[in-house]
Amino acid sequence: MSIFAFKYLFKKPFAIEKTKYLHFSYSDGYAAYSNVYYYLDYNDGEYVITYKPLDVPDEEATSKAISAEEVLEIENILIKHEVYKWDGFHESDKNVLDGDGFSFTYKRMDGEGISASGYMKYPKNYSSFLSDIASCFNKLLGIN
Repeated sequence: MSIFAFKYLFKKPFAIEKTKYLHFSYSDGYAAYSNVYYYLDYNDGEYVITYKPLDVPDEEATSKAISAEEVLEIENILIKHEVYKWDGFHESDKNVLDGDGFSFTYKRMDGEGISASGYMKYPKNYSSFLSDIASCFNKLLGIN
């Protein structure tokens, strides 16, 4: 059992509330525009989500202001998938040179946060989190 796996079992719950920002991205290889990102940012009293799909330049990312109630939908996904347990996950498979990776950063208004990243290694609930966050952003942005 890795040190992270041992710590992961005993992570104390971290309150997902009063979100300042969520930045989640992943890469799907090394081709041009192979990154995807889902951002939630609070600036100047307003929440804005941004989504950049695969094979699209950063300049063509889609953004939209959302309500506090819609932010709760996103926070509930973070709670459902226990992403607080991801904090400190920074693992990679050094035997793979052309794989996929992800980066996850969450910060509350009080400055406390969660940070995780991986390269061909993923924390528990990663796939289901990815599916749910993608569905939520698509719904909020009106993308089918």
